[in-house]
Amino acid sequence: MCGISGIFHLDNSFFNPESLLLMNNSIRHRGPDDEGFFLQSSTTCQLYSGDDSTSEIKKLYPHLRESSPSKIGLGFRRLSIIDLSQHGHQPMQDESKRYTMVFNGEIYNYLELREKLQNLGYKFRSNSDTEVLLNMYLEYKDNCFAMLNGMWALAIWDNELDKITLCRDRWGIKPLCYFYDEKRIIFASEEKQIIAAGIKVSPNYDMIYRYLNLGSMVRYGQETFYQEIKLVRPGTIMTITRDCLTSVSYYKMDINKFEKYDKSLEEATREYEHLFSEAVRLRMRSDVEVGSCLSGGLDSSAIVCQASQTTSKRIKTFSAYYDQGKDYDERKWIEIVNNAYGCEGHLLSPTDKEVAKEFAKITYLHDAPVIGSSPVSQYFVMKKAREKGVTVVLDGQGSDELTAGYNHAFYRYYADLIKQREFSRLSAELPEYLRYQQKGGHLAKLSKILFTLINKESTLYNYELKNLNPDVMISRYRQDILSEVEDLSCSKLSNFQFNLLRKIFLPSLLHFEDRNSMAFSIESRVPFLDVNLVEFAFSLPSHYKIKGAQGKYIHRQSLKNSVPEAIYNRKDKVNFSAPGEINWLRKAMKESLKTTINSPFFTKSKLFDTIKLGEIIHNYLLGDNKHATLVWKLYALGVWYNLNFTGNNE
Repeated sequence: MCGISGIFHLDNSFFNPESLLLMNNSIRHRGPDDEGFFLQSSTTCQLYSGDDSTSEIKKLYPHLRESSPSKIGLGFRRLSIIDLSQHGHQPMQDESKRYTMVFNGEIYNYLELREKLQNLGYKFRSNSDTEVLLNMYLEYKDNCFAMLNGMWALAIWDNELDKITLCRDRWGIKPLCYFYDEKRIIFASEEKQIIAAGIKVSPNYDMIYRYLNLGSMVRYGQETFYQEIKLVRPGTIMTITRDCLTSVSYYKMDINKFEKYDKSLEEATREYEHLFSEAVRLRMRSDVEVGSCLSGGLDSSAIVCQASQTTSKRIKTFSAYYDQGKDYDERKWIEIVNNAYGCEGHLLSPTDKEVAKEFAKITYLHDAPVIGSSPVSQYFVMKKAREKGVTVVLDGQGSDELTAGYNHAFYRYYADLIKQREFSRLSAELPEYLRYQQKGGHLAKLSKILFTLINKESTLYNYELKNLNPDVMISRYRQDILSEVEDLSCSKLSNFQFNLLRKIFLPSLLHFEDRNSMAFSIESRVPFLDVNLVEFAFSLPSHYKIKGAQGKYIHRQSLKNSVPEAIYNRKDKVNFSAPGEINWLRKAMKESLKTTINSPFFTKSKLFDTIKLGEIIHNYLLGDNKHATLVWKLYALGVWYNLNFTGNNE
């Protein structure tokens, strides 16, 4: 787990290596254990050390200060996880020195791939997954990526073809962004690195509009909050030569396999249980201590319970709680899990003053507005994990997307039953849903089911975009602002899950997962996004995922024997929550809220309806919680903007 940097001048001009050094320095938090560089000038190709390189590396390579202007450069920051010796150092080259690679992530099936390569005659100098990955590329070139089970963002320089290959894992767990202007490409793990290289950036107002008007979104397609900086898409190989930039997908979900599983629920449950346990087992591979986040819900509890069964060591767990009500206090359930498996539990409860003190720093680390108070809690959870000596944590992102854990999934499921004329199942399950599912009255639920039935998925998202929050922006935006949403030839539920996973929701959750963990030099691993488990979940029929008022049905069934009975039978768990929108902004952050909302970005930019915005803030401060989430978004947006563009007349 690390951070990478790169500069490639396509027009044969030279850049000062100081730019690469600045890029690397801006992400020291991603890799404090070691650093390295590769530069190619018109006459030489050379590896270099840096200030934070290990003593062994400094003996092997000259310092970057001794380099000369170059045409291609790679930078690397290392967080040592597997093979802690200098043999895992990057940039890593093959024996011929034709290929040089920087790689951020983990390849969980590296031991199996290593054996495969050894049978083909490959020799290894290290025990790292990095060397396995490089040799996989030597043997299979671009075809190797489909063979990997893991998370990654990487760059490979081909010295013979003058070509850079960038690649990102299937779901985008690991970040990779870039700036491209046909004269040069600058790529990095975080946007701040590209800014550190001297690229002038401006706000992406389309992204700001989506952020304010649609759920939890800070990632969308290739877009970031900076107009000039784009994302390498998940599951994509990007190739850059001096002549062109091309991008191809090495992985696409096969919709023809959606809901085609034809075995019994009992067989599916056993297979799901096996795939999940295998996903956790693979993610326990580490040469440093592995802990886990624990919220008290089924997903994180299942990970902790499964992880505890794969090791003789006592698992450390990390949990946030708040005294502002039962929705924010999971200590009862957390204690049950910790006691069941003898875990070493660590609790924390960030105060509004602590959050106020750290909020600008958190925003800087994310290169985006912090969309809610839950990511802030996650930040403090990761901080506690680092304080307790844990370098790898397991976390539960992805489960709700796989097995229909969101409230909107029910509308799609029951609309599908009507569309497919499954009236016997509909009559058996709909009454239970109407009676027991927590959110909304009978009429509201039925109306939403019918509305879902008669509209395609993209229409549903556009409707939510226009109606979820009051539109406080007065600028007009393109009609295709949600053009990434796909209308697939499959069930409405699978279509919904696909867009959550690939397009709308999960990319933003993974962004916060990465930035919050790496802020404290921690690697976060997400077992539910194991490719085998994801593809299996999408192959299951909808009625294995939802039954009556219960979502994630097969998920729950498969975990019955591994989690404590009280956790399995729990009915009141909702999404992980923190009291920021209701509490923090009215306490220690109140004055900052007022100052931010009255800053020129909101009052003089001509982007916002200042009267409507003023009314919302006024009512909120008087105790009205109707638009509390929007108030938080506005505040977070203002903090981000003022950190990046104060003094601009945007």
